[in-house]
Amino acid sequence: MLLFGGFYQQFSNSKVNNSPLTDYYQLFGVAPTASEAEIKAAYRRLALRWHPDRNGGDAAAEAQFKGINEAYQTLGDPERRARYDLTRFYAAFGETPPTPRPRREPRRPPPPGGYSPRRPAYRTPNAAEWRLWGRWGVVIAVFLSLLILAKEPIDRWHGVLEWQAANRLLVEGDTTEALIQLSEAIFHQPDQPQAYRLRGELLLRRVGGEQLVYQDLKAALRYAPNDSDSDLRLDLGLICLRTGRPDEAELHLDRALRLDPRFVRAYLARGLARLQQKKEVAACEDWHQALGLGENAARELVDTYCK
Repeated sequence: MLLFGGFYQQFSNSKVNNSPLTDYYQLFGVAPTASEAEIKAAYRRLALRWHPDRNGGDAAAEAQFKGINEAYQTLGDPERRARYDLTRFYAAFGETPPTPRPRREPRRPPPPGGYSPRRPAYRTPNAAEWRLWGRWGVVIAVFLSLLILAKEPIDRWHGVLEWQAANRLLVEGDTTEALIQLSEAIFHQPDQPQAYRLRGELLLRRVGGEQLVYQDLKAALRYAPNDSDSDLRLDLGLICLRTGRPDEAELHLDRALRLDPRFVRAYLARGLARLQQKKEVAACEDWHQALGLGENAARELVDTYCK
């Protein structure tokens, strides 16, 4: 490296002396490979020597002092020194250094909202465009309104089809698929009491389904067109007994007997509901009434609890 540095200094000095470029290194009396400290020390020494105040205002000394400052502004700045060294190297061959490419700015990501400077600026719509958009808005609003109005009859139509499919599956003996179809029918037509009742009867056959049956039978009673189905009241009374609601069971069975005073099974069930509420006398009256209507099953209850 030392040999190369010496060769470079000797070569560059011999070439630059023949070029119009001022050799700042030769002016400072340092090598082109001189360090920053060496350049600074040479500058101070020459500045003291050629300062105009020390030379009585001599014009030649003042020009020399300006040249020394110009040289130090270049060699004292690493970036300027690097550009000067490159220019000095090409000047040794009588050439000019290539023009550096302009620095390419990094591409910025688009700001939030999707705005891009390349897109055209926003333009306020004119009156004709506003009218066109208004017409399209009316068309879309009417279309959506028709869809909303048509949803209810379409759902009812689907509910009827699914109710029919559930009955067909029951005839074929596929209770699982029938339950699914009944649930779909209730989803599309929630006020379908026969679907609730049939699903309740199917769920009663499954273990642990009493609470679901109770909910379905209550829904069937709520959506029934009129409260005239004594069998539905009896079923509700029985499921209330099975789920530990004897007081509610008695209410449903009372209604069943008001609808049909000769409903023997309702007397038997109401007697059981009253027995669970510790109303033994009233329970025995119900069972005696059932026995008087020809229900022999009431004989065992009378013999057991009515002594």
